[in-house]
Amino acid sequence: MKAVVINKLPLDDIHNQFEVLKNSISEEESKLNVRTNCLDLLKTPNLRRSTLIMYFTWFVNSFVYYGISLNIGDFGGNLFVSFFIAGLIEFPSYLFPIFAFKYVGRRPVTAGLMYFSGLSCFAIIPFISYPILWLRITVAMIGKFFITSSYGVVYVYAAEIYPTVIRQVGVGSCSVAARVGSMLAPFVKDLNVYTGMGVVLSLFGTLSMADGIAIHFLPETRGQHI
Repeated sequence: MKAVVINKLPLDDIHNQFEVLKNSISEEESKLNVRTNCLDLLKTPNLRRSTLIMYFTWFVNSFVYYGISLNIGDFGGNLFVSFFIAGLIEFPSYLFPIFAFKYVGRRPVTAGLMYFSGLSCFAIIPFISYPILWLRITVAMIGKFFITSSYGVVYVYAAEIYPTVIRQVGVGSCSVAARVGSMLAPFVKDLNVYTGMGVVLSLFGTLSMADGIAIHFLPETRGQHI
């Protein structure tokens, strides 16, 4: 009341407004006290579809990200220099989505990054035995840029897709799916030994492109009330 008087605001119906605000806060607190689990993510068709696509998205992001990172030395050149460049590329990779989100929705940004990540993986294949080393490493780093950007984007996108009451469960379970991808990524090194780098990159590219298509079935959350 004192703040209302100091700011010279009208006192008409102020008590009713306080009651409405109090009831609204009570409703929000009651929602937050509801116990939820992973099964709640599959209860409705829309939420179930979003959850399964998000699981696949997080899995692919982690699998491709760590797959490229752990095999960065196989692209040729000095191993330490390649790792330094791969680490350096992560700074602009995480900055890019910040600006992209201001002008473009979450869905097209995420899908676009996965498409370009997949195309980059396919683009590396012709340069595997290419004599010009810097060109091969450059194409590989472009793929690293896109998959790293996508990895940063999915944290924001997942948090906005899930309602408040199940947001923690949703993002947490998505992270579990990502950990499965990161656990499988080191075995790509063995696959590379037996099949060659071309097969590994084709796997990365196919999964990334498939995920880009799947993301189009997610709802757009930019500017939406969450």
